[in-house]
Amino acid sequence: MYIAAASSQRWRVIVAGLVVGAMAIGCKRDTSACDAPGQCALMTTDCCGAPCDATASDFSAVNVDRMHEFRQDSCDVVDGCDGLGCTTPTAPRFLATCRDEQCVVQDTADLPLSACSADEDCILRFGLGCCEPCSGEAAQLTSVRADGLAELAALTCAPDDRCGGCFHDYPPGATAVCVDGRCSVSR
Repeated sequence: MYIAAASSQRWRVIVAGLVVGAMAIGCKRDTSACDAPGQCALMTTDCCGAPCDATASDFSAVNVDRMHEFRQDSCDVVDGCDGLGCTTPTAPRFLATCRDEQCVVQDTADLPLSACSADEDCILRFGLGCCEPCSGEAAQLTSVRADGLAELAALTCAPDDRCGGCFHDYPPGATAVCVDGRCSVSR
């Protein structure tokens, strides 16, 4: 009853003390809350990067406004990462999206946007973010269904996001192919 009757200033001090105290004993902040697509980013769970054979468990989906807090909470070591992350990652197939007010990791292999029956069904793309960059590294190449871009946008773009058009400069020899019913990249 005393706390409820306390002044709002005193209440803020007590709450702040509890929050600071919780952080000091190792509690992690909720960095994955969201309320719409376009608010989530994919981050590696390991401070040093994902392994070359990454799975969904090697990533966390984090609110873009809380990425710094996520890294602070999840990384105990700032140094010592030389050579630990993958230098030649597989084509990206994971994305972050907002579902039930939480950022979640989604494997595109589980989504219709990567299903195919012929090479012609698939297109190349630099990454799986909302707006595809005009150019990038070969390691960023992925492949999705040509008619799956609307589904991808629904998962990764905020309602008011508008992407500019540009000529995509894909690496020579890279093509989108259908392998075992899933769009893939051939180099």
